Amino acid sequence: MARVKPILNVPVINSTEEADALLASIAGLKRQIDLVELSAAEEIDRVKLHAATETEPFRQEIAGMEQALVKYAEYHKPDLFAKKKSLELSFGVIGYRASTKLKTLTKWTWERVLGALREDERRDCIRVKEEVDKEALKTLAPDVLARYGVRAVPEDAFFYELKDDVSGETAA
Repeated sequence: MARVKPILNVPVINSTEEADALLASIAGLKRQIDLVELSAAEEIDRVKLHAATETEPFRQEIAGMEQALVKYAEYHKPDLFAKKKSLELSFGVIGYRASTKLKTLTKWTWERVLGALREDERRDCIRVKEEVDKEALKTLAPDVLARYGVRAVPEDAFFYELKDDVSGETAA
């Protein structure tokens, strides 16, 4: 296969008027993108609604069948599941799975449970997601950052903002 070197074809800007014209072009293209994406979102919503409407009778029928399986299993539990917790059938398996569900005591909420766990310092029963706080690191001195294998690199990042309309408001 032959090697191809792409040619970068970028417009050259020689004045602030040309830069402003380029911003106007970008704003116009972004509006076109927004219109296409809005149209796509509307079409997706229409298809999802159609699919939900079409499949609802099937979902209701399945729910009824599932309830029938539950009733059958409950009624015949001593016979079917005396030795094993599941029964393999031609088209699937029915059975019982041992599980433990936690519920709060009367007048307790999960927030109160969390407070009690914190009070007793039971951190082993509290989930915490740890991650580096980069904003906090930015406040540290360079020698402290180096101790943690980090360095601060100042840089100027180019930006542009498009105005929503000619009144001067900028787009968010």
